[in-house]
This record gives sequence, structure tokens and C-alpha cells, in this order.
Amino acid sequence: MSRKLVCLGPGGSYGDCVAQWLNANVFHGTVEIEFVKDNQDVLAEIENGSGEADLPMGIVPVYNTVEGYVAGVMRYLMRGPSHEKYYLSTQPSFVSEETFHVVGKVTLRIRHQLFACDPSVQLSDIKTVVSHGQALGQCARMLRRILPDASLEPMSSTSGAAQSVAEIQDPSRAAIASRFCAGLYNLTPLVDDVADVKENYTHFYLVVKGHRIVQNDFGSGVAVLLWPDRNEAGVLHDILSPMAALKVNVRYAPQIPLGGADNRVVFCIEMDVHKNPRVMNAIFTLLAAMSKRMIVLGSFLNEAIIE
Repeated sequence: MSRKLVCLGPGGSYGDCVAQWLNANVFHGTVEIEFVKDNQDVLAEIENGSGEADLPMGIVPVYNTVEGYVAGVMRYLMRGPSHEKYYLSTQPSFVSEETFHVVGKVTLRIRHQLFACDPSVQLSDIKTVVSHGQALGQCARMLRRILPDASLEPMSSTSGAAQSVAEIQDPSRAAIASRFCAGLYNLTPLVDDVADVKENYTHFYLVVKGHRIVQNDFGSGVAVLLWPDRNEAGVLHDILSPMAALKVNVRYAPQIPLGGADNRVVFCIEMDVHKNPRVMNAIFTLLAAMSKRMIVLGSFLNEAIIE
């Protein structure tokens, strides 16, 4: 029985693109790709997996270089347990057996296309554009320029939007999706690259449950969610300064608003793993001392970049 790799569906989503790449280049065709309706459902599938010899793995987007963090995914990850111990080893002991664990990262270049249901459709025919909310945001300026009167309709996935345009066969509707959707759903490209920013990348995490590690030779990084112990000017500087002093590279540290009158935030800090475990122990100790709560999402293999 093949191990499951769960991602957002239907086929042709950007999560599917990453899953197909992993299956071909890392798992060598040994996994079965399974689609779910929402990225949060991917995490739920991993979290609830039990009683299997090989628990399912999942692919979720966490951050886009144009639109920022993926809110639904990050808020689901924020539900995880806090950890009292912060140190790295071959089998990371800061990871709970009962929750998911980030073990890999893939960065995918995003190339959005605008699709119609039929070759006879012209751009001037389009009255409604459907896609995932993140994709609509990444193409907002271009859409205002080429389709100023079109309404935008968010859907749960880019590929779901493409599938709906193919099924409804309404010439006034168009979908923003990956180029793979053209062949999958027999759609016609209207605009080859509709994104506002051409250097558009999304970071995906590969997640599993508990301590299971996916082995290969990419290298290592670590991701942490941190609730700072105060909300004032300079708090991020104070968090990052010890890492700079210890020569630990921080890849990015976006802030996630928690809402409320006091404007509190959570930082998602992604950093390289120092070759000396004692340095990482020191980093985690310092981070814990400066936070009200901290979740170590996992140590993961150095990112693969798909252009």
C-alpha cells in the first residue's frame, strides 16, 4: 500500500504541482497523491491520522512573496501545542507525537494564467474571474487594467476554479490557475501571465505526524512560531539580534496579526540550523525567554526551488 501525500485539490493546484515534483524527485513514484477541498483539511488529515504503518504526509502553502502568509494555514498551525524543550537532534525531541511536524520545504514559482472555457471566448466577454483568494490578490492590479468591470469571485483553490469554468461552460467566466489546468480541463488561455509581480514564489511545507522524518540530503532549517512577551517598538530587533550574534541566518520572519485592540502579533521565524547543536540550544533558550508561547513547527530539509 502506497503512502498518501495529501494536498489541495482538485488536480492542477499549485499544491498538486509540488506533490507531483516530490513524488518524482524525492519519493521516486512511491506515494499516492490524495486531494482535499481546503488547505486546512490537509493539516486535519495529518493530525487525525492513526493506526497506519505509514501515516499520511501533506503539502501546505505557508507564505507567498507577494501576498504574505497564508492565513488559514498559519492559524491552524498556531493551534499546535507549546513545547517546554527546545533542542535539535536526529529525531527532534521538541515535537509532540500527537501533532504534525514540518520535515521539508519546497518553494514554487507561481505563474498564473487566465483561462476561458472555449477558444471562441474573447477577453472582452469576461464578466467574472474566479480563483483562490491569494491568486486574485496576486493579480489584482493586472485584472483592474485588463478587466476593469469584472467581478472577482474567490474559491477554495485555483484548480477548483478552473474545473468550475470547464464544467459550467459560461463564456463570461474565466479562471486564474496554473498552466497545467489547460490540459486537465480543456481550457483556453486568454492571458499567459496575469500576475502583478513576475518574481512570484510560494513556500510550501511538507508535514507529517509526530517524529517521522523524511530522509534526503538537502540540508536543514527550522521554523518557529513565537508569541512575543511584549508589544512595543524594537521587539523584533531584540528577537533577531541574538541570532545575528551567533551567526544564525534568519530566512524570513513575517508577523501574523492576532487581532484585538492591542495589535498583538505572532512571528513565524524561519532560520538555518547551525551545525553546532549547542548554538541552536542557546537560540531556543533565548527565544523561549522572550516569548509568552513558542511552537517549534519542525526541523526540515533545505528548500528545493521549482522554477
